[in-house]
Amino acid sequence: MKTIKDVKDVVPAYRITNTDRFQKYQITKEVIVDPFRNTILQHIVFEQKDPNLPLRIFALLAPHLKNEGCNNIAWLGNYKEGRYVFLPRTGI
Repeated sequence: MKTIKDVKDVVPAYRITNTDRFQKYQITKEVIVDPFRNTILQHIVFEQKDPNLPLRIFALLAPHLKNEGCNNIAWLGNYKEGRYVFLPRTGI
């Protein structure tokens, strides 16, 4: 099941909630865009509903910059108090 809601009126952000059909986990994403830069920020929360099921979550870093599906890179790094996905301004 999927629901999509605006975070707040007139703000370019929305919240997507995905729950698997067996109610074992839920993923909530808040997506915020910057209208003045090529930027998308996502805050993602994974909730395990069934504590007896050993689930693990992984990040797939597959950027598609400039409408190209190859020769792009991304990496995880620390900035201030958080861990973020970084992309260069141009692909390799």
